[in-house]
Amino acid sequence: MKKKLEKLRAEIEELDSLLAAPDLYEKQPAAAAKLSQSRGQTVKKLEELETEWLEAAETYEQAKAEIEA
Repeated sequence: MKKKLEKLRAEIEELDSLLAAPDLYEKQPAAAAKLSQSRGQTVKKLEELETEWLEAAETYEQAKAEIEA
């Protein structure tokens, strides 16, 4: 799961880099829209995976506390 998180963060960085091109929106508005949509989808995936990660960590900590009690 950790590798997936890292991969998604890297994808977002790459998309941010592409979207930062100064003339992208003027010269290639369709490409800009597609990149922006892709970024939004990737951010959503990242948020979902981070939620899963936090839930798994919480479950682990609860189980660990029960064992140690």
